[in-house]
Amino acid sequence: MRVYLVTYGPNLSESDAELSNALAELGARRVLPATWLLQSELGAAWIRERLVQAMDGEVSLLVVRVEGEASWQNVDGSSWLQETLGGL
Repeated sequence: MRVYLVTYGPNLSESDAELSNALAELGARRVLPATWLLQSELGAAWIRERLVQAMDGEVSLLVVRVEGEASWQNVDGSSWLQETLGGL
């Protein structure tokens, strides 16, 4: 399964709960305040379109497929990261 990094900002306020809920519904895990990781067979464009529906139009959004090396320090879900990204 592919892994995507999703990040957004900086003008997120009222739609934060809606966007967080949309990400959670997709099975994403928050690793930093405005950064999530998501395992999915769906493409980045599909994920973006799904999340845009839960956002204010002024908020920036970036969806990137994660491939290759990964390293982290002091992020939420480190054990999940190791299981999911450790083999990249």
